[in-house]
Amino acid sequence: MHGTISASESRPVRPKSSVSFYHGLGDCAYFAALIAMYVKRGCPIEVECTPDKRVLFEAAGATTVPTGAQSVRYWGYPPEGTHAGHGEFWRGSKPGHNISEPPLPSIGSKGELWDEYCQTKVDVTPFIPAAAFETVDRWLARLPRPVVLLHTKGNTAQERKSLPDPIARELYHALLDRFDGSIILLDWDRRVPRLSSYRVRHLDDLGACSTETMFALMARSQLLIGVDSGPLHAAQLTQIPSVGIWMPGHYPATYTLPRRQQLNIVLREHTNQWNRFKRIPWNIVEVMGSTFEPNQLAEYCCQMLNPPRYLGSTDIGADVQLQTFIKSCRGLVGGNSLSPYVDRHKSFDVLVREIVARFSNPTIIETGTIRSEEDWPGAGFFTYLAGAFLSRFGGHLHSVDIDPHKSHFAREWTAVFGVHVTVHQQDSIRFLNSFTEPIDVLYLDSLDTTEPSHAEHCLREYEAAAPRLHRGSLVVIDDTPWHAGAFVGKGARLVPRLLDEGWRVLYAGYQVVLTQ
Repeated sequence: MHGTISASESRPVRPKSSVSFYHGLGDCAYFAALIAMYVKRGCPIEVECTPDKRVLFEAAGATTVPTGAQSVRYWGYPPEGTHAGHGEFWRGSKPGHNISEPPLPSIGSKGELWDEYCQTKVDVTPFIPAAAFETVDRWLARLPRPVVLLHTKGNTAQERKSLPDPIARELYHALLDRFDGSIILLDWDRRVPRLSSYRVRHLDDLGACSTETMFALMARSQLLIGVDSGPLHAAQLTQIPSVGIWMPGHYPATYTLPRRQQLNIVLREHTNQWNRFKRIPWNIVEVMGSTFEPNQLAEYCCQMLNPPRYLGSTDIGADVQLQTFIKSCRGLVGGNSLSPYVDRHKSFDVLVREIVARFSNPTIIETGTIRSEEDWPGAGFFTYLAGAFLSRFGGHLHSVDIDPHKSHFAREWTAVFGVHVTVHQQDSIRFLNSFTEPIDVLYLDSLDTTEPSHAEHCLREYEAAAPRLHRGSLVVIDDTPWHAGAFVGKGARLVPRLLDEGWRVLYAGYQVVLTQ
């Protein structure tokens, strides 16, 4: 379900369900989204809860009753582990597990309702009293913008969830060095390190911060950075972009719903077995090592404050993840036998920005598919990169490779992108001769440069595709650096041909990107 849910959409036609819900702020946020799905279907919900949580449930369309109503308790944990459910993302998810669980009535299977659950948005902002906004506006009146909210101490399981104090303290410094705005430390219990700076404020410096005031603060701020605790999860009920910092033992796919405006940062050492399967829906980026490095965290956070580079502002989490993928395509030091400098990260950046500027639903053809895991600096991992982009932007990638093992590998790795990627096991020239749709981007990378006649094969691929190219089409040729006054590698014959035909170079490095 798309759009914002409000109480006015409630159509009670079924018996009321009453539940007792005394969980933390994060669970309350996800239950609120689930309530909205029930209310949409005419299933009224009554929630017994503490006063500070009423605004969440009432924003979702529920009625609330005070403590002591003796309703049936609700909300449980999934039986599956985090790694469960490649392609069935509700498996292993705490919020997903609670779809259609008693005492609430069944409204459908978890698998059928998962996508709707992720897309259901409850906006708590209209339910926040004006007095809360007046308080926040007074707090922020003289602070430099943008305003970043920082929550580094978990409200429960503090030892596991929290960012260690030395890292938190250095993160303050790293953020202040990279932007000119202000940091507000979300700490209700005086547990986080302080920093003497006009641009850093603790809640103690501002005043009492109720749940409603916290939501008003989110509405007036530009970014929230948090560990696996209430404020990070509550951001789901607002429009504020957010960054989740996940300590070992905690993982976004288990405890949060995918959110287009949220980036989730994990330690690769502790999460590598899961990230391949979960990174795309949850906008997960991995950092190396066994502990977080403050400067690296600050870089990601400041990217979230910048305008998006490839996707819209509502997809800023996915945009920063895509930026990370493209930067990962920087070649290894020393390069390879063709060139000591491999700069696919530069040409991919040009290519994706040109696609965004030219097309709304592009058709991309790639000859030669990915063949080994996470080969970002080696071969560029383009099939996966293009799938990640198109699954957010729209469009379709056809990747063709004659090798059955490579084709099978590519299908496994790109299954997460669904209808946006099709891998064909076929001779590339035969495939291109039979392709009937207009081609927006032709990406040529099929025959290794160690094979004889690789440049001639690349030229024949272009000739087979040429009838389907149009005035706005882009042609990209991998493994084609400039050496001793000429292009070498796969495009050694094709690039001069295209230049003679009036094409022009948009970027030339290790790859060549051309347009008519």
